[in-house]
Amino acid sequence: MLRSYPIIRPYVKEVEGLFTMSQEELNKRNEQRFLEIFSKAYDKSPFYHKLYTEAGIKKEDITCLADIKKLPIITKEMVKQNREAMLTVPRFMVHGGCTSGTTGTPLKVYKDWKAIWRSQAYLYVMRKKCGFTYGQSFVSLRGNLDKRDMMLKVHISNTVYFSSYNILAFIQALCLLLVLAYTISTMNRLSSRNLLLLKVILVRSILWL
Repeated sequence: MLRSYPIIRPYVKEVEGLFTMSQEELNKRNEQRFLEIFSKAYDKSPFYHKLYTEAGIKKEDITCLADIKKLPIITKEMVKQNREAMLTVPRFMVHGGCTSGTTGTPLKVYKDWKAIWRSQAYLYVMRKKCGFTYGQSFVSLRGNLDKRDMMLKVHISNTVYFSSYNILAFIQALCLLLVLAYTISTMNRLSSRNLLLLKVILVRSILWL
């Protein structure tokens, strides 16, 4: 609900504006955003302030986007060990989430609502450019559902979200439904031996869940 179009609309307009910029305007905008992010991290994040000062970097040393090469590289392991120290706001102001784990172990990260809405706006704009119209039936595989939830239907956007945590359980449930459907449709035509075999398969499917 909070990620639906009526909520993210201002951010959609912001993202759409990027596609109307000249390369010079885009470069200037990117440089400004980089300096804002660096300044905030330097001043308000315990982790980044310590990292930069220990590397001998002063705030006035970073004046343009090209200076990004002066900054230390952040590894995945550093994020795992320092995720809360990286924050620039109190912990209660952000929401935890996980990456998909496609390239390895899922990584827990934090986002505030502005970051979430802006991320959704980028998805909205890119889907629109690919021909998708908001409100059409849509299925999304996400990792940010509660681990106890298998799926979530958001009616305002006509979207069904499936939890990536529970995708195996969903596939198992689907297989069970297919077995049940097959059982009902063929039960009257099976010999007693084949009916017994089908019952064994059905029991095993239930145990698999």
